[in-house]
Amino acid sequence: AAGNKIQDIEPEPHYVRFPARYDSCLAVSAINDADIKYWWSEAGPEIDLAAPTGDACGGEGQWTLDVMGDYGYNPSAFDICGPDDSVVYHCPEGANDADYMCCFGGTSAAAPLVAGVVSLLLSRDSNLTRLQIHDILQQSAQRALEIDSIVNPPETDRGWGRVDAFRAVLSIVHGDVNNSGDVIDLSDLSALVSYLTGGGFVPYPSIRLADINCSGGVINLSDLSALISYLNGGPPPVKPCYKYE
Repeated sequence: AAGNKIQDIEPEPHYVRFPARYDSCLAVSAINDADIKYWWSEAGPEIDLAAPTGDACGGEGQWTLDVMGDYGYNPSAFDICGPDDSVVYHCPEGANDADYMCCFGGTSAAAPLVAGVVSLLLSRDSNLTRLQIHDILQQSAQRALEIDSIVNPPETDRGWGRVDAFRAVLSIVHGDVNNSGDVIDLSDLSALVSYLTGGGFVPYPSIRLADINCSGGVINLSDLSALISYLNGGPPPVKPCYKYE
């Protein structure tokens, strides 16, 4: 979490907070549903990614588990913040289940979304290193945003872009044509042949699963040749692959 200290009124320098500012960490800023960084979210050259969250100073936020029973945050969910200490917010009417928190916000809510994407990546490839994960998250981040685009990443507000779980996982599963989650084998070859010959099989959730050579173009015989080569001891499918169209 990059931190929300920019909301403070004390005359202090604003910067990405510890430990997010360390090179070995991923620093996550907070954006709204229009992909605009919240004014209170810290910015700086250390920012790697942005993730959506609720407003740390009012409005609805992320839903999450609360302390079970009456001792958590949700029974009286409110906060007062901002320069004039005037913002108060509550859970929506009828949503006062004490076991859940309705307005988890700030960069503290944005960062766990990125952590969840990391978990998805490791569930498909437990051998990924920290540096590989950093690269995958940065290169797969969505830069064509709601109202503008990030042309020369990283930028100080949103880093490499909005974290994108689908693109991140897709980048490391090329070759798993049938999306079984298992090793790439003859069943994937059979699925690719079926797709290329109009046999009815279509790679799901994306035909990029069959883009064995990471060309980004039409799936064709060159992908079939690459998969056959791999199954006969040749080079593996190209991944991570950052071709999504």
